[in-house]
Amino acid sequence: GRISAVGQDIFTSLLKTIADNQTIKGFEGKLMATTTDQFPAAERANLSTLAPTPMREEQHNSSIVYGEKLILKLFRKQEEGTNPDLEMRRFLNTQHYTQHITPLVGALEYHHPSTGKMVVGLLQTYATDVRNAWQYTLDQLRHYFEQVTPQMDELVEVPVPSQSLLELQGMESSALAQQMIGTYLASVEQLGSSTADLHRALAAESDMPGFAPEPFSTLYQRSLYQNARNLTGQTFRTLRQRLHQVPEDSQDLAQQLLERQDRLLEHFQALIDQKITAKRIRCHSDYHLRQVLYTGKDFIIIDFEGDPHRSLNERRMKRSPLRDVAGMLQSFGYAAEYGLIQEMESGMMRPEYAPAISQWTQFWLRWVTSRFLKGYLEVASQDTFLPRTEPELDLLLRTCLLEKSIDSLRKELTNRPDRIDVALRQVWQTLENADAFYMGTR
Repeated sequence: GRISAVGQDIFTSLLKTIADNQTIKGFEGKLMATTTDQFPAAERANLSTLAPTPMREEQHNSSIVYGEKLILKLFRKQEEGTNPDLEMRRFLNTQHYTQHITPLVGALEYHHPSTGKMVVGLLQTYATDVRNAWQYTLDQLRHYFEQVTPQMDELVEVPVPSQSLLELQGMESSALAQQMIGTYLASVEQLGSSTADLHRALAAESDMPGFAPEPFSTLYQRSLYQNARNLTGQTFRTLRQRLHQVPEDSQDLAQQLLERQDRLLEHFQALIDQKITAKRIRCHSDYHLRQVLYTGKDFIIIDFEGDPHRSLNERRMKRSPLRDVAGMLQSFGYAAEYGLIQEMESGMMRPEYAPAISQWTQFWLRWVTSRFLKGYLEVASQDTFLPRTEPELDLLLRTCLLEKSIDSLRKELTNRPDRIDVALRQVWQTLENADAFYMGTR
């Protein structure tokens, strides 16, 4: 939409308030504006020329772009306490880390004498000529399906890799994968490297208690197990209660999944059966393709506020960075599912090709996820926050993937039970991979 003349004046005034580090006193509290040393000098000198424009994308928050130079994110939900987005960006500023993020240049905080402070908004530099990585991926999938359609009648069996994800990431991409998937393989490997680079910055030794890395402990591993067990129990109880709301063509899959609850819990049991030598650090905590921008050459990671459905304290907890990795790997799975659905609904794919196109989708997913993991591990292994041995790495990644898929199913059951078919398939596929591919279970 457009901003009225009055609105233009208000938002221009708000930008000037931040740039001048002003404090505005109210009847009880006060609005405090601050800047960082990242505030561009050129923009500070020309504030009046930066016309405010609202962003059109649907988001949890509202954003105003100033002359394609700065962007002000205003939080719709005001929460008392330490905001993870502001806290993380301030920490990354202390690390002089600007490579894969838009630097923080200012903030708006409301201070109340009795309730403490709340973050109202964040001012950052604006990234131009970028695309959302989710849409970029769907576009790449559309091109991929155009590539493989002529292959339907030529290959009887699609060569979906049979290796584990960890084994596959250590291998070179097959000639067929390079031919069919093309440059997107290099893109996702770069995304993996960028993700690990961010984690290394967050894992830097610090005298700030909220960011100092902490080792895994027996108590923490038991806590991980208990949380995963509780999540599984809660989700499966809800699934049983709402089974009648599941779409008819997903009823059988839902029932089969319910029958494998004990198998899921066996995977989580391994969390207390094996010592894990890894570290907990601050992570993105809501990491997926929609939280990344593609520049054409590299990636910019956005929105460090964490899962908005969780409390501020939960979002600020230190965890294994493999939880972020699991979130992105699952996001590739969702993209593949939605890409396939779009392909089938477009009418461009003949119905008799459905089994073959499903196999080609798995082919894409296996190679894409392995390239992301390859890029991630090559950079992350230079630090000390990952498990020291491959069996430990396998265990932690496997359980993170399972927990992530179950949590997504829980959210779909809560928010839109009539649309959980994709989430059900994600849990099923993740469990199948855990049973068939991961080390020690084959």
